[in-house]
Amino acid sequence: MLRRTIIHLSAISLATVGCGGKLANPPASDTPANTADDASTSAPADPRCDGTPRMLANARSLQIAGNASPVSARLGNIAVKGAAVYYTVWGTSLPDGSTGALMQVPVTGGASTVVATGNIGQFVTTDSLAVFAAPDDTGMEVSIATVPLAGGAPATVATIPGSTTYGLSADDDFIYLAARDEVSAIPLHPAAGSDAFILITKDIPPNQSPEGLGLFGNQLIFGLTQGGIESVPLPPRTNSPVTTLGAGSDGGLAVLPCGPSSCWVGWGGVGLEEIDSTGNVLSTLSTGSLRWGAVASDGTTFYLVGNGALLYGDLVPGFLARVAPSNGAVTTVGSMEEALDVAVDDECVYWASESGVFSLSKSATQTFALDGVPPPAAADAGTTLGPATDGGADAGSCVFEASNYDRSCQLDGDCVAVHSADYCSNTACGCGGDPVSVAGRAQFNADISKTPLGSGALQWPPCSCPVPPPICCRAGMCTHDCLTPPDGGN
Repeated sequence: MLRRTIIHLSAISLATVGCGGKLANPPASDTPANTADDASTSAPADPRCDGTPRMLANARSLQIAGNASPVSARLGNIAVKGAAVYYTVWGTSLPDGSTGALMQVPVTGGASTVVATGNIGQFVTTDSLAVFAAPDDTGMEVSIATVPLAGGAPATVATIPGSTTYGLSADDDFIYLAARDEVSAIPLHPAAGSDAFILITKDIPPNQSPEGLGLFGNQLIFGLTQGGIESVPLPPRTNSPVTTLGAGSDGGLAVLPCGPSSCWVGWGGVGLEEIDSTGNVLSTLSTGSLRWGAVASDGTTFYLVGNGALLYGDLVPGFLARVAPSNGAVTTVGSMEEALDVAVDDECVYWASESGVFSLSKSATQTFALDGVPPPAAADAGTTLGPATDGGADAGSCVFEASNYDRSCQLDGDCVAVHSADYCSNTACGCGGDPVSVAGRAQFNADISKTPLGSGALQWPPCSCPVPPPICCRAGMCTHDCLTPPDGGN
């Protein structure tokens, strides 16, 4: 099974699980709309982002400089550097016939530019370069390559055995990577006669692998697949001594931007800890029950994206949340289709989802909900999507049933879940799982948005919700009856 932990210098991402928060405002209608006539939400305080999500690149209709027509693509990981957001795509068709690429799009939106093509997996950025791992078609080797951020011919700096890397980071002098049972470094500017590949350590406990790594002053920190946090000194050298800093949870390690004397780390999405250079825990943040898959930090706030969260009684595919280190408060910012990765700069938070690349002001106070296929030209100039909502008064109706909403479908992906309940009372658990169509959920969310529970004026009681049954499309209707054969072509 392919595992991946992506570490960005500007936004560190962890492709694993875990975390959560308290909800303040409900999601709005799931139907994207241009809110340019609403100056209170759409007037951009910054050309890069404003108070409602702005689509910078549309995954369903990707505008690529040099392409005669838009293409559809699957997005991967992102990073922001200067005036551009960098992101990976695959499953598309580019002018040279490639089906994968590293792309860049202006932070204000517009046409995307191809930086490099190929089977690009993990990537990080330095001040001038993108560094990426590219598995070959056989799954036997991974090439580590660099390319100028402005675009150009990639330069392969090393080839390693295996189907993937378990961690990737870089500074101005070295690329650091974790693969199989070793941690290595590759000089970006090797001197004549120097080693072109530095095996830092193979001192990995049996039946474990290094997974996730990052820089902390004069240390390189990496995690272990079965728990633990290890450190080796820098600059890198062969057979460096390994120091165990502490125990962690199973899964990959995220190392977030660090100060001179402390650093935030997270294991498998189950929480965040601030440690000093010797591994002493200075502070611990519990991020609740939201199961996040990627995390980024601007040094003052953490931003999380994840999937499969129960928000406002609605089981949403993806979400964006922020966490304040000062008090550990978690705020769910909005919901969306499948969330993939997140990055931040001085003013904006950026994320990649199944629909595209988006931006939002870090000071945004209104929640959002994005669902369904965006309009074809949504990202031509960085379109503001919405609307957002600040809650509202009880609309009068309290009981909402999924059976009263649209459940028509053609494919399993047309079906989502909502929670049928009395939205004026919090005497029952807010566990969702009732099947509706994507359009049906949009209407459901709009209808509950002015109820006490739907607006956030009343909170759901703490509950341990069971895993909901699967939802699928059978005979043109969204249902739980997924044991029957799917429709033809589904």
